[in-house]
Amino acid sequence: MDRRHTVGKGVSQQPTLTIPTPSKRLIIGIGLAIILIAAMALIAVTIALTTSSPATDTAAVANVQEPAVANTDQQVSPNGVQAQTSEPTGDFTRPADAVRIGEFLITVNSVSTPSGINPPEAHLKYVVIELSVQNVGTSSSTIRDIDDFTLFDSDGVRASALVGGDAESDALGELGKRLRGEYPRVEPGQTLGRVMVFKILKDTKPARLEFSSLDTGASGTIPLK
Repeated sequence: MDRRHTVGKGVSQQPTLTIPTPSKRLIIGIGLAIILIAAMALIAVTIALTTSSPATDTAAVANVQEPAVANTDQQVSPNGVQAQTSEPTGDFTRPADAVRIGEFLITVNSVSTPSGINPPEAHLKYVVIELSVQNVGTSSSTIRDIDDFTLFDSDGVRASALVGGDAESDALGELGKRLRGEYPRVEPGQTLGRVMVFKILKDTKPARLEFSSLDTGASGTIPLK
């Protein structure tokens, strides 16, 4: 017996495993599927966030506090601190002789020439004017006596005013002490009393008082009787 022939018949051949190579079309299809899935996931996340945002906005609005509003007895200063205003003055009654100029009601209470008191200038005389200023506006204002008020005599000449605190004012005794030389503030609803002393020619009369507020710019004329 031939040995080579026997061996050849006893050996079986193993099958060869062949892995098919994916086609280019299949690769493109898989890529497109992945992109589509990612896009759908992104859309789903966007919809979820958009749906939940109104609730978040509502909660945020609910947590916003309304700004504090001052009541009628309080005034809010520029730095946000509430300051107490003056107490209400009650019913409003306009003085009979009051003159309205801007946010002020000005009433001349008396015009007089003091007897026995003469200025250093022999040709002049003193005129004492007592008046009240009521603030009928909504904000406080400063009253500056000799800056806001000007007296004119019957010749139309502007009178000079005593400023207070000088030797001539001191020579007037108690009257001179009333010339404060201050710049007080008058709050809304308040009334401020003032005394002013002017000098005019002896043969003239006080004719009118001009008021011009440096604070508000309001100006007007107050006739003198």
